[in-house]
Amino acid sequence: MWEDLRNDINKDLDRIQNGDLNELEVFQKNTKEWVE
Repeated sequence: MWEDLRNDINKDLDRIQNGDLNELEVFQKNTKEWVE
């Protein structure tokens, strides 16, 4: 479970580093959902 979560976060971070700011917004929204 945590492995999958970490993999998803790493994929999102890769996209963010590639300059996709739309992905950043999605990532932040997903992160809030995970935290709740």
